[in-house]
Amino acid sequence: MEDLEERAIKSAEYKPEMWLRYVDDTFVIWTHGKEKLNGFLTHLNSIHHKIQFTMEIEENNKLPFLDVSIIKNRTGGLGYTVYRKPTHTDRYLHAESHHHPSQLNSVLKTLITRSERLTDNEHKTEEIEKVKKALQQNGFSDNNIKRALRPRHNRERTEEDKPVAKALLPYIKGTTDKISKVLKKHKIETVFNTDRKIGNILPSAKTKIPLEGQGVYQIPCGDCEKSYIGQTNRRVQTRREEHRNAVEKNQATSSLAQHAKNTGHKINFEETRIIANIEHKTKRIIREAIEIEKHTKNLNTRDDTQRLPIAWKPILANKIIRARRNASPSMTSDAPTSSEPRRKPVKENAKIIYKAAAEQVNTSSQRITRSRTKKT
Repeated sequence: MEDLEERAIKSAEYKPEMWLRYVDDTFVIWTHGKEKLNGFLTHLNSIHHKIQFTMEIEENNKLPFLDVSIIKNRTGGLGYTVYRKPTHTDRYLHAESHHHPSQLNSVLKTLITRSERLTDNEHKTEEIEKVKKALQQNGFSDNNIKRALRPRHNRERTEEDKPVAKALLPYIKGTTDKISKVLKKHKIETVFNTDRKIGNILPSAKTKIPLEGQGVYQIPCGDCEKSYIGQTNRRVQTRREEHRNAVEKNQATSSLAQHAKNTGHKINFEETRIIANIEHKTKRIIREAIEIEKHTKNLNTRDDTQRLPIAWKPILANKIIRARRNASPSMTSDAPTSSEPRRKPVKENAKIIYKAAAEQVNTSSQRITRSRTKKT
């Protein structure tokens, strides 16, 4: 843009009196008449075919530029105030909405600070009145508005005041706000987010393209009961085609391709499905490990996938047992049938799993201790 404007102004027959640019928005003072202004716009758009300008001329001695409405005074000077689009509705976060008080106060502070910084002294009173009216329409009390209008003296945060950690919690009035007070005593700053949004409840109006997203996916084998669990940060459809090419070329680049190569089984790529759409890499890897543990008949035999830590397995196994017991009518019955052996209760199964996990942890600890002793 800098190169373009230098070449455009230098080669223009009539030049602007003032040319001020912020990124790709320019503020221009033109003194050569409207006809020559249109010619200058045509000249600007002829410099580069991919950089085309549009133009807005002042009306009623006012011209919007970014978030500021620039006003031409009677004396010939320029004043300024906050610019609002004609479609602006003055709807903001309502004071009675289920949000933390700090988030509600940020609405007050943001609107008032913007009015103070983007308005000159001549238009400040009028602008503050507009903000007061808008805040009252959004449920804010006069006391809160007056408090926000008072001059603030921001105290610099010292090293002792800086938090040692941050905690992200959903805001639930009367619960998580009390937790934040306890965390604050231990120098842990709490960041609140909304528990449920309307957008999360309503279904998306967009047409969903199969396997378009990223996340954890499953590809079943067509000749046996096993399936492959994987994760990708790209489209699952793209990753599926890579698996398909590897199988067709007989390249054992993954556990899936290796299974097809060793057994000659046909992979059912058409039944590929997304288990979970997850963008965050660490969350994807953890979810992949959980799904591998849940699907015991999986093809993930290689060491290129993250395995679930042993401490998670008892919890996950307990949940799987409960889910199977609730899903199967035979498991909910206390009396076993003649053809079916008696199943152990969920608590008893959980105890066995916990005991086995504890033994493995003890074994691992003993190995670490022996290796440390040898090194010593």
